[in-house]
Amino acid sequence: MTFGNKVQSVTQSHIVPSVVDGILSGNVLSMRLLGNGKPWGGEAMKRPLMYTKNTSGGSYSGFDTLSTSAVETRVLMSFDPRSHYQSVVLSNMDLAVNNTQEKVIDLLAVEMDTAKLSMIDSIGTILYSDGTGNSNKDFLGLLAAVDKILRCPLLSYSL
Repeated sequence: MTFGNKVQSVTQSHIVPSVVDGILSGNVLSMRLLGNGKPWGGEAMKRPLMYTKNTSGGSYSGFDTLSTSAVETRVLMSFDPRSHYQSVVLSNMDLAVNNTQEKVIDLLAVEMDTAKLSMIDSIGTILYSDGTGNSNKDFLGLLAAVDKILRCPLLSYSL
């Protein structure tokens, strides 16, 4: 019986017992966002976003009049829940062939790790877009988030 690279790459007897990531070296944005994950609760995630600094301060001398004007610095951002999946497909035969003395690396563990890295990279790609992909099922990306901020009625930009 002939097995594909999925089984042969981790079951032969003279292989260094580790897998080197030669394609998915990591997506900086997704690693940063997923590494700081917070529990989700409610229909939408709402987070205050500071979009400008408070400009009401400044230097003074003696009894100069100090500014008491209020400066709007935040807006409440709202994000609807979205999901993403990654398949891991192995046959019982692949698992059985890998579960022998010739096994150098656990096939299931390698496939799970590959799926994790692939999913992180896919999510990172989505996060750099606007969230309209896959019939608006993709996560809201940077393009949409920046657009939301720029369209905020409290802001007045001259581009």
